[in-house]
Amino acid sequence: MTNGQRVLEEIIRRHGSNRFRIAFCPYKAEMWDAMESIFEACIFESNIKPVICPIPFAEFDFKGNLGLYRTEASRIKEMTAYVNHFVSPEQLDGFKPDYIVLHYPYDDKNTVTRIDKEFLSVNLMYKGYKIIYTPYALPYGGTSTCDLTKQPVLKHSWLIVQDSEEEKQNVINAWKKENIDLSDKIIVTGSPKRDYLLDAEETGVTNTVLIAGSLIPLLNGMPKKLLAYQRIIEAELALNKKIIYRYHPLSTTGFLSKLPAYYPQWINFLGWCQTLTEKYDFKFDDNLRIQDTMNLCDYMYADGGSAVELWKGTKKPYEVIVKEMPSAISGQKEELNY
Repeated sequence: MTNGQRVLEEIIRRHGSNRFRIAFCPYKAEMWDAMESIFEACIFESNIKPVICPIPFAEFDFKGNLGLYRTEASRIKEMTAYVNHFVSPEQLDGFKPDYIVLHYPYDDKNTVTRIDKEFLSVNLMYKGYKIIYTPYALPYGGTSTCDLTKQPVLKHSWLIVQDSEEEKQNVINAWKKENIDLSDKIIVTGSPKRDYLLDAEETGVTNTVLIAGSLIPLLNGMPKKLLAYQRIIEAELALNKKIIYRYHPLSTTGFLSKLPAYYPQWINFLGWCQTLTEKYDFKFDDNLRIQDTMNLCDYMYADGGSAVELWKGTKKPYEVIVKEMPSAISGQKEELNY
């Protein structure tokens, strides 16, 4: 049984039947995996009517100005065979879902992206929709910081999906400080993100290294983090390894809105990586689902975050990237060289 099926079983149990309408509302395609296996479980229940309604969102620039709203419907359609199950944001209220599944926790509290106000959890709740929250992130180290546990969607949810008992208790404790008891809302099924991983015995040795970047560790570690990436890439290429580099889908937006002074350095780094694709077995990750890439690789370097916690399920070796790497020759710090 998948984690997605476990979530659906609990929804049916609490609903009292397997007859209802449910809308899955992702915003970034790379985060669709947080709810994908729940949707797939719904497909096989003839009395359940599931649809996918990608959320419109916009990104902030370095002046705090908001760009144009858009959805990633076309990218999410690349990840599923059920393209006839999509509805537009304008069609959602007409569909009249009993439940809405979200993975975006912030409502209007995020300073990197902003979702359409119609999809704020507080507004969905006022419309009478029951919200099911399934986090897009796996907590690095086992538990999340308050930055994730204290976001609005948790307070407004009818059901909260958690990966572990440890994280469940962490969330309960965080909200107790405000005299809000979420204990009856939280279920521990394991994250749906885990449903698409293969274990190490199935994937075998591929001589391929994954470098997986996270957003906050990258921004907090600048500029030393780019130096670390460079040193790892150069060392692994010298060993004739294949390299797949996957950076967080909001990295460029994060630099523009949070660290505009470092934006040119980030673009230069990506340009340097692009030159490697022409000379070596190096490529940017083109899989929308990170699990597909992990299944291709037998070693991973990562900034921490969700990638590490997800990778642990493969039982393959990995290393967490520190902010700076020593010179392989002298042990002295070196400058970026691209």
